[in-house]
Amino acid sequence: YYEYRIFDGSTYKQSWTTEVLSEPSFRNVINGGPGEVVVRLDRNFDDFGEDDDVKLGNRVDVWVYDREQPAGLLLYRGFVSGYRPVLDGSKEFIEVTVLSYVFELGYFMLRDGAGDTEIAYNSQDPSAMLKDVILKYRADGGAINYTPDSVDDTNTTVSYTFNTNTVREAVDKIVELAPVGWYWFVDADRRQGAPWQRHRHVGMGAGGAHDRRQRHAPRRQ
Repeated sequence: YYEYRIFDGSTYKQSWTTEVLSEPSFRNVINGGPGEVVVRLDRNFDDFGEDDDVKLGNRVDVWVYDREQPAGLLLYRGFVSGYRPVLDGSKEFIEVTVLSYVFELGYFMLRDGAGDTEIAYNSQDPSAMLKDVILKYRADGGAINYTPDSVDDTNTTVSYTFNTNTVREAVDKIVELAPVGWYWFVDADRRQGAPWQRHRHVGMGAGGAHDRRQRHAPRRQ
């Protein structure tokens, strides 16, 4: 079964389980991260938890439990980006749209602590550029982070100057500057990986990295 844990900031609100009418399904795109998840809640229009658990910006952690994961596995993490009441015949429910935090990368401008949007990197490994971009984004309030082992060195050096770019644009450009065959990812724990994870997926070539998609919808057990 699936459990949707809802948080307002760092405060746990409640979990959605039996009232969820849908199963989580999303596409995971190389160099793009996971897509949106649409959740259908069996709730009435006049009392559906608006501004409580159904609230814009609330964090949603999707956990799956089955025979292989009896203690649970974090499948997806995102935030409520929208919701609407739906009437399907005589059945009414609330449809909640959850976006992965990868979408946040396109909302933030890359800038330094002084607010300057022209950022120069000279003779640096692309991995160092990525880490610095993520640090600047987090200092601006971003949620995604990286871990010591999620970003590998490319053992190359490049130079580039960003000017009025979003964080997403910067990350994509860093991938272009990295050697062929590197890509970035964002996992369920919101850790930013990078060009620095070489292709290890069966049947994936360097030229097909941007087009690889996967669907995630584990079966109930």
